[in-house]
Parts: sequence; C-alpha cells; structure tokens
Amino acid sequence: MSDTTNATLSVVRLKCSTQIYDWGKQGSESLVARLAPAAVGPEFELDENTSYAEIWMGTHPNGPSSLYDSTYLDLKSLLATNPTHYLGNHVIDKFNDPTPEIPFLFKILSIRKALPLQAHPDKRLAEKLNKKDAENFVDSNHKPEIALALSPFKGFVGFRPIDEIRQFVKYVPELHDLIDKDPGKSMKEVISTILQTPEEGLKGTIESLVARCKEHPNDEVAGVVVKLNEQYPGDVGILIAPFFMNLVTLEKGEAIYIGADEAHAYLEGDIVECMAISDNVVNSAFCPASDRDPETFSAMLTYTSRAAKDFALPHESYPGSRSRRTIAYNPPLEEFTVLRTTLSQEGDDDILLPAKGPSIGIVVQGSAVVSTCDAEPLQLDTGAVVFVAANQGIKIKATAENTEMYWSTVIE
Repeated sequence: MSDTTNATLSVVRLKCSTQIYDWGKQGSESLVARLAPAAVGPEFELDENTSYAEIWMGTHPNGPSSLYDSTYLDLKSLLATNPTHYLGNHVIDKFNDPTPEIPFLFKILSIRKALPLQAHPDKRLAEKLNKKDAENFVDSNHKPEIALALSPFKGFVGFRPIDEIRQFVKYVPELHDLIDKDPGKSMKEVISTILQTPEEGLKGTIESLVARCKEHPNDEVAGVVVKLNEQYPGDVGILIAPFFMNLVTLEKGEAIYIGADEAHAYLEGDIVECMAISDNVVNSAFCPASDRDPETFSAMLTYTSRAAKDFALPHESYPGSRSRRTIAYNPPLEEFTVLRTTLSQEGDDDILLPAKGPSIGIVVQGSAVVSTCDAEPLQLDTGAVVFVAANQGIKIKATAENTEMYWSTVIE
C-alpha cells in the first residue's frame, strides 16, 4: 500500500506498539516477543534480557498503531480522513468527541510476575485526575476491561466475600494482630490504614507471615504469599492481596470482567486484554514507591465483596458468525465486544457480518487470509494485526491448521 490518504480503505494491516515493563516475560519466553515480528514489523529485534509485557492495538497516544506499509501514517490520522467510513456513524455519535478514534484499546499481555495492585478510575474520577495531573493521566476516560486467557492465568480480582476475609483475620495471627486492635473499622479504613503504613513499620509482620507460610507449601494462599515476597520483598501488598482479594484461575478461553474502581493485580499467564480507550491507572503496591498513590487508591474502590465466580465473563455464540466458528465475549459496556475465531483445518473459513463500528484483529496462532467484499485479500501470519472499517463483512480463511484470531469490535 502506498503512502496516501486519498484512497478509502476497508482492510488495513497495522504496525503496533510494544510496552516493556519489569513484570513481563523475558525474551522468547514472552508471547508478546513471539508475536512482535509480525505485529511490530521487521525492525523488531529480540533481546533475551528484555521484559516484553504488552502489545497495544488502537489509537491511544501512549502506544498508537500505524499503517504497516506506510512510512508516516498512523491509524488515528487515517480515521480522520473519512470518519464515517472507518468508524461508522454509531461510533461517531456515541464516542467521538472531539476527535475520531477507536473507542477501545486492544492488547496482548505476557505476565511473568505480579503487576501492580491497581484500579482504574470511573469517568468522573478520570476527568478529575486528568485535570489535576495531565502528565500521568493523559486521558479523561474510564477504563473497565476484560482479561481473556490464552494460557493458564492467575490474578487477584476484587474483594473476597466478607466471611472469607473474617476467617483470615481470625486465624492468621499477623492479620489478627494488625487489624483486631480496632475491630469496628470498615474495610475501607482497614485497607487505607495498611497501605499508608510505612513499610518499615510492617517489616516484622511481613517477615513473620512469610516464615509461617513457608511451613505450609501445599496451601495455595501460603504459596502465593511466599511467591509475592520473592518478587517484591516486604511489600505491603503481601498483607492485602492474598487475604482480602479473590484469587482467580483461568484456563485458556475463560475470561473475567473488571469494572472501573475494582482492585486487581494479575499474577501470571498470557491474556488478551481489552478496555475502553484509556491508560489511567492508580497503583498501591507491587511497584516502586514513586508510582504509588495509596490515598487515591483506597478512596476510589467500590469495596464490594463477592465471590470470584461473579467476575466471570462467559463466552456466547456470536450471531454474526456465518460458520459458527466465532464466539463472543460481551462485557456490560458499549465500547467493545471481543471475538475469538477458531479455524481447525487449513481452508476452514468464517464470515463475520458487518459490525456498527471498526474491528481490530490479531492472529495469535496459525495464519489466515482476511478480506471484505471491496478489498483485496490480506495474508496474515502469526502476530499480524489488521484493522477493518465499520459496516464491512469480514471473511477469514485459514491458511494453516489450528488458526486462532482474536478481534475487538463495536457491535451495538
């Protein structure tokens, strides 16, 4: 494709951004690194000592996608040439004020160790944070998200049922001694107090807890405490995440939905992640002190106690799939739906009916040809990323066995 904005395109291959964070898997162990030669392009050079954490697909300014065969044109600039064609009136009317952009941010994550204990703000708080500190909160949008497992995954999500928390406080001496001094405190007061206590003041408590947990190697929670202390020695999050939060385990194809203002910290695994377009995050633990804001974090949380199963996002049959080879993950949001297309044999295909908004897809396994009725077929190998304009039917045909593509799109 030539470097031009004159032609109206329906299918465009993208060149995407990678993010390097300490928690990412290193070198060729990272799925992000293995997908990057096609997702980023031939300029990608693997370094076995680098932590490749994320691939970003979309128009967010912290990691914008560009056109794969263009020397200068980014995706957002392409959208601006014909917003109605690329985004559709539905997206323009609902989300695009003041500038045209994709309403979601699509990612691949490859996780080696715990991410920061964090939460993402709702719209009201995001606007306040952006106005107060635009350098660290570059947008004013909310950031509810889903995590869809590509491999076995573990993570902390939301607060446990209150009876489970009470049992830990009762039978874990370090928690009992820390909290039972004032049993009338609310969950918010307890979390806030622990997070804002200097770590030096908790050093003995954490050391005692870790020592006792090492005596119970077959206990899941004890094992997590020991692992977290190996990753982040003496971190205050060790007193919170294992005992107050749900430990969620996902197998490939399972997903969870995390709303705004919900505490979470992913632990390990490879996932597809999708969220409303935002990079706003408030951290409280498992990261450098300079990246933490425990006061805002403890003030913003919902503190809703519920079981891990309540965060599950089951997949559904996708009515827009002609061959029934694509399933849908529908969070309670307007910004996106995530689709998974599975083509077992070379030559298998599926046709996705036109969506109201744009679609971005990535091949995570195998290879496929993607086309629309008015665009030339585009060959996509493992890691390749494609943008499809709104209101376009999409044909996907496998050119290898066991091909898998994941899509984010705006359906309604």
